[in-house]
Amino acid sequence: IAGQVTTVDGAPVAGAAIEVLHIPSGTRTVITTDASGRYSTRGLRVGGPFAVRVIAEGMAEETASDVFLRLDEITNVNLALRPSTTLEAVTVVATTSNDVFAPDNMGATTTITRQAIDAFPSIKRSLEDYVRFDPRVVQVDKERGGISGGGQNNRYNNIRIDGVPTNDQFGLNDSGVPALNQPISIDWIQEFNIGITNYDVTQKDFVGVNINAVSKSGGNEFEGGIYGLYRNSDMVGDNPSDFKGFDDEWTAGGYVGGPIIQDRLYFFAGYEQFERSAPGASTCLQGQSCSNPVNVSQAELDQIRTIAAGYGLDDIGGQSATADNTDEKWFVKLDWNLNEDHRAAFRYNKTDGSILRLNTSTTTLQLDSNYYEDNISFENYALLLYSNWSDSFSSEANVSYAEYRSLPSAFAEFPQVSITVRPGASVLFGKERSRQANELAVDTWTAYFAGDWFLGDHTIRLGVDYEKNDVFNLFLQDTISSYTFPSITGFQNGTWSNYRLNIPGGGDINSVAANFDYSTPGVFLQDTWSITSQLTLMYGFRLDQTNLGERPVFNAGAQTAFGYDNTDLPDGQNTVQPRVGFNYAFESDRLTQLRGGFGLFQGSAPGVWISNSYSNPGGLATAYNVNNGTGVSFDPNNPLIPSTSNPAQLVNFLDPDFQQPTVWKANLAFEHQLPWWD
Repeated sequence: IAGQVTTVDGAPVAGAAIEVLHIPSGTRTVITTDASGRYSTRGLRVGGPFAVRVIAEGMAEETASDVFLRLDEITNVNLALRPSTTLEAVTVVATTSNDVFAPDNMGATTTITRQAIDAFPSIKRSLEDYVRFDPRVVQVDKERGGISGGGQNNRYNNIRIDGVPTNDQFGLNDSGVPALNQPISIDWIQEFNIGITNYDVTQKDFVGVNINAVSKSGGNEFEGGIYGLYRNSDMVGDNPSDFKGFDDEWTAGGYVGGPIIQDRLYFFAGYEQFERSAPGASTCLQGQSCSNPVNVSQAELDQIRTIAAGYGLDDIGGQSATADNTDEKWFVKLDWNLNEDHRAAFRYNKTDGSILRLNTSTTTLQLDSNYYEDNISFENYALLLYSNWSDSFSSEANVSYAEYRSLPSAFAEFPQVSITVRPGASVLFGKERSRQANELAVDTWTAYFAGDWFLGDHTIRLGVDYEKNDVFNLFLQDTISSYTFPSITGFQNGTWSNYRLNIPGGGDINSVAANFDYSTPGVFLQDTWSITSQLTLMYGFRLDQTNLGERPVFNAGAQTAFGYDNTDLPDGQNTVQPRVGFNYAFESDRLTQLRGGFGLFQGSAPGVWISNSYSNPGGLATAYNVNNGTGVSFDPNNPLIPSTSNPAQLVNFLDPDFQQPTVWKANLAFEHQLPWWD
């Protein structure tokens, strides 16, 4: 909240006491106006209602009530005082935040309030449903939740909850979030902001869209809710029998918030569970009923089973498994009013989900021994502190720690086998070749500090932020081998058309894992200048640096052969991002403004791009990819070693000119309040 206190004649009132009271929690902040009658206080709760009361010597007390605050926006509350001899009673003025006609509205942003969230129907109950309120954001993958902002890659977005980054840092999830579904329930979010071009220098790590959400908090009254949702395939489309996406799904959850100590300490907690039952593979045997029958008969499949049993593979699987999806979420938040000048919050949230992954080929009969289950968990701890150190200086600080784990589980422990029964029809079973050695763990630390120095017409913002990711990525295909046979006869005779095997150096599977860390420190400085009561100018810059820990193992032979250094990485890369924005309010009977800005934004490349240089420097694994040979071994501990092939090394190079993604953005808008707009 910011504003100016004047007399009814327009003269500034210096030294007036401003009391800002959050009615639901009793949180109180007291500040004093400066020589020009201006005041500013930050770090307040989103929503409201607030009451802003002003007391000045010789003047009648006045209060602005029903003030509601928006996320990432400054609500201006200007008050005009009358002499106490003229009016002794308190004047109550109702006011609400106008997120369109406001001095700090410069870029292309959209705010989604709790009222809008409650009113908008959402089937998936996910952020990507609600971000469509902004027409510059589109869904690029409805099933996996991918969104694109301003035409950018769906992995170039940034999602923050309570000011803390909440992203898939490794970059494998299309949705950009570190969860199968959502990291927290939409019922636990108070409000969120969608920014395509927010020129505030604290906004970082995106060239697409920046989604900044704030979670709910408890107050002086106990409040809560329980909810449940259910739908099945009969509820989808005009012809439900044609829909094969899922059989049924349900969500159940609840939340409660309230005081631990009145006016001082509050809690908010929630739990949610989701389950979806979905059909398995869309393929089936010839003559059976399914979406995509494969030209393989029951007799041919039985023949394959008999041959497999002769190799000691008694169970190669069937097609009975269903592609179910389960997900659980937990959430706890504590808010603590340390005193009138300092407020702290602690948040813990966790999500744990799993889903069965299938081969999507319509010409392959995939048996469930080749299925695998994706198991993804995310756990986050965040501590936040909001402080008013004086009437002219306030700060916001937070630290967080997050653990992301992706640990797929397979349904077999013998090599993958693909058999071509006839052209355009094959059978697939055995441990899926890309899950034979696959684990991902990412630990993320973040820190942030921003100070706002209020100097009359100027507000100086300066600060630092930091993010560090510790990555362990084990991904090596074909560690127990995979076979492709040209026919059932070839399978029977042990004559294959392709054989693949990767052997880790020294036999230690962890030796081929990418185990590294990378960090991004940043600094920023900004001035918001209220040049006149109508014109506001914001200008500043931020500097981000990309740092990597130890380099990958250098491969001199690969450099000689290909002319590239496999240790070339964007270590120490600096990016200066200047930004400027303005807002001009015209003097007119109806609200009219011109606003815009221009600036540079840097995002983060998916961590997997860098990880490959650590996983594949050459020499860590021996790779065989052989065509046309004989002999088989289905023992996972004793794979076939081809004797007629020279093994290869796996070497990854990153372009020497590779840089983190950066985009120059600009916008210009003219807005006028229409006569029928209430």
